[in-house]
Amino acid sequence: MIKKLKYLLCLLPLILLLYGCQSSKPPSWASQPRQEDNGHLYGVGYGINQKVAQKQAISHLSSQLWTQVESTSQFRNISNEINGTHHSQSLSDTAIFTKTANLTFNGVQLTQSAMVNDVYYVEASIAKAQLITELKQELDTLYDDIQTSIVSLSHTDPLLWWLNNADTSAYKHEILVKVSVLSALTQGTPEQKYIRAYRELDELVAKTKSSINIQVATTSHEPWLKQFITAYLAQAGLKNTDKATKASHTVEVDTNWRNKKLSSNYISTVLVQLKLKNKNNHTLKSNEIIASANSMSGYDLSKEGAARHFSEQLKTQGLWPSIGL
Repeated sequence: MIKKLKYLLCLLPLILLLYGCQSSKPPSWASQPRQEDNGHLYGVGYGINQKVAQKQAISHLSSQLWTQVESTSQFRNISNEINGTHHSQSLSDTAIFTKTANLTFNGVQLTQSAMVNDVYYVEASIAKAQLITELKQELDTLYDDIQTSIVSLSHTDPLLWWLNNADTSAYKHEILVKVSVLSALTQGTPEQKYIRAYRELDELVAKTKSSINIQVATTSHEPWLKQFITAYLAQAGLKNTDKATKASHTVEVDTNWRNKKLSSNYISTVLVQLKLKNKNNHTLKSNEIIASANSMSGYDLSKEGAARHFSEQLKTQGLWPSIGL
């Protein structure tokens, strides 16, 4: 009996070791994740805590969706339809951006969880039918926002409208992501109305920009002011003109110089009044910028320094915020 007990005691460490090895393995549902089952998509994640594991599981869900998107061959067609012929952005650039975009899952459920050797494992799932409903609702919201922007042009100044709608990339990528995923899930043709809405807005933005022609009018004989502002307009791709009859808008620039000598220091301060006016001479926005500089040599150099200070402020703030937009 004693010998048998000693034999069992000798085997105990081996038994515990074998048991420990078995318990250190991740659960089978984590090592072999489910792809799709009864209309649900699944994702598995792991991490140092449940929150990290859940985040990784949702990321896995997203990758499962993109696998389906790529397998339908719809992504290339949808991307071409969204980009249009006048866009230079390549499909590969669009694909990289889209795949790294975050997809929002509102109906995710945590179906299984476990902790093994201080590692948390989580399985997350979402019903395809619910995801399809959410995508359609989000696309409908985007569509309504785009239509609101298009309609607002009729009662908004063209330049102000263009400034608010110039960057359409957010709409573009949102629609590309959601239409691509929706088409993969339903195995149907892309929802054309969302693509058409984006294209209409994008073309209207380009058309409105081409109609903008800005005159920079200075009331003083200081060409540096005009040079700074026209250079900014050119950088933004906006046209400018010297003729008031051809201008859709005018940026009026007025200056008020104040020179003061303090001891041996020559100080120059300029108050620059900027006004944006439409074709009917109605002031849309106005603002004042104060720039100053000093010199030991005289007012010529202090005024030159004040001009540079104004240029730096214009570059830092941007023209439109400098005018008050």
